[in-house]
Amino acid sequence: MRASLRCAALCLLASGVGNAQSVATGQVFALANDGKTWVDATRGHLALSRDQPTTTPAAALESEAVRLVFSGFSGIPVAVRVRSQRENGALLDALAEPTLHAWPCPPHISGSCWATEPLRLTPDRLDRDYFAVRERSLQADLGGQILVEASGQTLGSWWVGAPHSVLFAGAERFALKLRVRILRVAAGGAPAVGADVASAISRARAEVQAASRLWAQCGIDVQGPHGADIQVVDPPPIALVSVGCEAGLPASGGQLALRVQGRAVRVASHPGEAPGVVAARLARAVRALGLSARLSPNPRSTAGAGAAVDVLIRNAAGALSGVSAEADPSLPLSTDATLRVCLGEVDLGNGLSHFVEADAAPGTLEERALIKAFDDGDPSTIEVLIVPSFDQSGRIGESFIDDS
Repeated sequence: MRASLRCAALCLLASGVGNAQSVATGQVFALANDGKTWVDATRGHLALSRDQPTTTPAAALESEAVRLVFSGFSGIPVAVRVRSQRENGALLDALAEPTLHAWPCPPHISGSCWATEPLRLTPDRLDRDYFAVRERSLQADLGGQILVEASGQTLGSWWVGAPHSVLFAGAERFALKLRVRILRVAAGGAPAVGADVASAISRARAEVQAASRLWAQCGIDVQGPHGADIQVVDPPPIALVSVGCEAGLPASGGQLALRVQGRAVRVASHPGEAPGVVAARLARAVRALGLSARLSPNPRSTAGAGAAVDVLIRNAAGALSGVSAEADPSLPLSTDATLRVCLGEVDLGNGLSHFVEADAAPGTLEERALIKAFDDGDPSTIEVLIVPSFDQSGRIGESFIDDS
């Protein structure tokens, strides 16, 4: 199930009194912070806090906080303990002896009841340990569980799910498919992070886990049901040919010449033809060699007359393995006076060439060669590429959206 990653204003789902689990006569219920909505233990769920921690009585403003209300005890419950578990059942956090005070019982429940202060579920330990609200905070995991005990007996439990928002109606959470590729500086060389493959993967996994805790507040499971796909890879071979380069000018007439897997490829250009027309002709010539070739149009750069079109060359199975394109040493790549042709080479030894304002829409040729090489063609997958550095020291990362 897909949904916008943008979290909207939260509104609690209304439900009747929860069918709380009970041992002997003791019961526990979860009351949403609106003071009216009882969270059903079987059909409802709790959610991670997305509000800044506040002190009581301002805690009433925390939309996802819940009070735990106890009934069926002859006196104030003792040895109360609230535990959070990870999705695999491992203990994550515990809150022992939370402050209890007299509270109105749920409808249809008679006798005396006691309640905790509004309980906050936090995605990480830093938020959980904030001194002003430490006594009513508990670290929790999206997809995990909250269990409530008194005198060593489990009284009830709730799952931790997505925010209580109309955007998540009927959904427990949304999972992403994350593909992380850690680039080596050169083929067979050192990875961009870590001392070796194992440490590089370990560091990347730690970063994914940190990001997952942040996105969990919005009901987004970054790691997905099977965890992130993390690999250390070589820079891709030259398998992208850009027709039009950055200028995107129409052809004046001439010839494109290159070698693909050692075989000569010659393509004519005719006056007035757009880059896409010539790129399509080049793709047909590559396919005639028994290879795969796909056209990949780009947005126009600010300074370009038109948009360049990239030709992505793959082997017959659609993979990069065994593919190589290069200039013919005896001929220019293009003899056309206006239609340039460029080879997408990824050389990370001097850092990745990154876009500036003029080419922010299409990205640089090197960026396109890198990103399109590892694009799996699945729009539901998010690709994360970790490079050693950028060619200018001021930049630490980039995000590509839309069609770039």
